[in-house]
Amino acid sequence: MMIHNTSPGASRRGAVIPLFAVLLPAILILCGVAINIAYMQLTRTELKIASDAAARAAGRGLSEFQDVDAAIALAQSTAALNEVAGQPLTLDDDQVTFGLATRTNGGYGRYSFTPKNTNAVRNKTDKATAVRIFARRDNGSNEGAVRLLIAGVGPFNDFQPTNAAISTQVDRDIALILDRSGSMAESTIDWSQHYSYEWVWSGRRWRQVVVWDDPDMEDAYNDWYDGYVDWYYGGDGAPPNSRWEALTIAVNAFVDVLDNTDQEELVSVATFSTSASLDLQLTSTYDVIRDLVADTTPGGATAIGQGMNTGLPTLMSNFARPYAAKTIVILTDGINNQNPDPVSVAQTILADNNVTIHTVTFSDGANQEDMAEVASIGGGRHYHADSTDELVEIFEEIANNLPTILTQ
Repeated sequence: MMIHNTSPGASRRGAVIPLFAVLLPAILILCGVAINIAYMQLTRTELKIASDAAARAAGRGLSEFQDVDAAIALAQSTAALNEVAGQPLTLDDDQVTFGLATRTNGGYGRYSFTPKNTNAVRNKTDKATAVRIFARRDNGSNEGAVRLLIAGVGPFNDFQPTNAAISTQVDRDIALILDRSGSMAESTIDWSQHYSYEWVWSGRRWRQVVVWDDPDMEDAYNDWYDGYVDWYYGGDGAPPNSRWEALTIAVNAFVDVLDNTDQEELVSVATFSTSASLDLQLTSTYDVIRDLVADTTPGGATAIGQGMNTGLPTLMSNFARPYAAKTIVILTDGINNQNPDPVSVAQTILADNNVTIHTVTFSDGANQEDMAEVASIGGGRHYHADSTDELVEIFEEIANNLPTILTQ
């Protein structure tokens, strides 16, 4: 009689192989489903990132340029920089919607978007404070549905993701902090570039005379000189063609821009020389600002840090709005020569407050290095102007540069 010895391991191996053969298709199907789910999630994330970026770009464009077509173009160019399922995201014009965004529950709830007619916003017959982007990859448009990586697994071979993103411009409370030191009475014009000296025989002797290259420049110099003498001996206001007059023009341009934005900006004014003063609490009556700056007389030293400390409290006062963005704009044409130091003041301000600080220097005598550091600490920008036109452009840019946030 023959006896066959069968090991238990061989028996188990023989049983597992048929079981594995039965389960293998199910395992492969589960792996395919998992890969497709991961791919779908990745694509949705890509679509969200692309639509968020497009919404923010459109919001910034609407804010800075106050132009619907510029906002649409920025949304489309920004979307195209982002790939969704391996293809750049495209947007049609009608996928960019303009409207109003308001907070529910008395300003404490979520933002609610109300669409407006695009042509009405374009023609300035209606206003918009928000931009909604509707991004899609479906059978309707924009390159069609996204094909799954592993087709034939389950009942679907593709999927159709969509995403809406809303960028909202927020209101601002702005503190203007302006240098009214004595150097602001200096002329913005380098007169020496417009005249020369010539020797003239008077009949008895030679004498040196000034010859102007343009009679209008001679008249402008005489006006400035007469005004400077009046200011020097205690007159009111500032000389013509002075730095303060240039600032007056720039501030007028600043509030002109604010007048035409769809948000409501409140503006306060603090000025500084040897010491600082709060000249105007937050207001939306811009004519008061125009009159105040026009009637201010420069004179004294330069206390930039004191000006910052004097202007900041207006943004935290009862006149300020709790959900408005807080912005400080500092202009100076000189070097701080009074305590405290503006850099240390900026550090203290940012340690306790959510404030953006922009700085503007005017003339070669200004301390651009320190003012650039103050702006860097405050998360803002530093600008420098050498002329009245440049100063006006800077103030207009700051006025147009409204903060935007993603609210969906």
